[in-house]
Amino acid sequence: MNFKRNLFADSSHRFSVFFLFSGIVLMSFSVMAIYDGGHAAIGVRLSNDMIENCVARAKNSQILTCIGSFSKPCRARTENSHPETQEECLEHEFVIWDQLMRKTLKKFKQNISSEQKRLQVQKVQVLWKSYHEMECRLPYSLLPRSFAAKEFGLNCSIQLTARRVVDLIRLQQAYRENL
Repeated sequence: MNFKRNLFADSSHRFSVFFLFSGIVLMSFSVMAIYDGGHAAIGVRLSNDMIENCVARAKNSQILTCIGSFSKPCRARTENSHPETQEECLEHEFVIWDQLMRKTLKKFKQNISSEQKRLQVQKVQVLWKSYHEMECRLPYSLLPRSFAAKEFGLNCSIQLTARRVVDLIRLQQAYRENL
């Protein structure tokens, strides 16, 4: 008995196989979209490099103007007008700033010759992270189960992390100048 011939023997089987195959193809595209830099999942084709490029072009005092380089155009799109999608835009911007901060910190620590000074920078970073978590979780306790709490918390995280990037860049420059 030939399996292929029996599977496609009547039209109902062909119909079922077609929809099964279509579902697998659509799932594949969905997974690819989610992993496409995280943007396709929220319907936005923006680049993670938008913030990093803005920071690279800006002078130290102007780096904070880069806040919103990703989330503002993301949130302005009509297909992103739902509150959850608005939050995704902010979450993604925070992730970008957090990655930039980690990269800046790593580069700074690599340029410090003394192990003792590197440990001191690391201790300060741990304290900063504790402060960041306490400060930015406050809206969640004040406004439980509220969309506003998440927006306030995410904006807090973006602001503090961007300021930390500026501080690390300035500190790194001052350290190099005083060698």
